[in-house]
Amino acid sequence: MLTACATHVPETDLAPVTRIDSPQREPTQVQPADQQLPMHDVQARLLAHHATWRGTPHAWGGLTRRGVDCSGYIWHTYRDLFEQSLPRTTRAQAQLGQRVSRSQLREGDLVFFKIGPDNRHAGIYVGNGRFAHASYSKGVTISALNNTYWKRHYWQSRRLL
Repeated sequence: MLTACATHVPETDLAPVTRIDSPQREPTQVQPADQQLPMHDVQARLLAHHATWRGTPHAWGGLTRRGVDCSGYIWHTYRDLFEQSLPRTTRAQAQLGQRVSRSQLREGDLVFFKIGPDNRHAGIYVGNGRFAHASYSKGVTISALNNTYWKRHYWQSRRLL
């Protein structure tokens, strides 16, 4: 079963965090097209939100500023910025919205990567070929989709906004 993030983190490497696997709220409906935010507002919101989480260490199953995983960061971002309650796992998030091609990405789209046979990683597209995510090595950061590693492992993108 796929869980939150792609990288296995030994228990000894984790800062103590509160583990929350599945918040009890149901996912909300995607906003109708006439209620969507202008893309520049989405990008500004995403970058400001990232600034408050930047450097937060990666923690498998984490959902706090003491440690968060990739799907937890997405869960918080959509809840805090867009008042949408998403599923807590990468596997469930990868089934939301509609699939979009990499060339058609817009700010707020989710990007997914296949890291191994059963491992997935996810982030939020912030524009200009970059995405925000909870990296195992850097914590919450922004990376380039064209980075050799991410380009090789890119799987799909989904639009929720």
